[in-house]
Amino acid sequence: MGAIGTILIVVGFIVGNISGYMLSNTASMKDSNGKVIKSKEVLFAAVIAISAIMILAGQYIVVAPNSY
Repeated sequence: MGAIGTILIVVGFIVGNISGYMLSNTASMKDSNGKVIKSKEVLFAAVIAISAIMILAGQYIVVAPNSY
């Protein structure tokens, strides 16, 4: 079970960092007219939230069996 938790932590960290970069990268967030695309903004914010939940779940999986 510890390996699954570690994988969740690592994948959540990497996905969260990539999504944060894409959210802060103005070139990827704008359309051809120079306006910010709200759907992409919401998508990357949702992916960051999901990756945070993955990290928390991974930490719980790793730590819970050892806390007695």
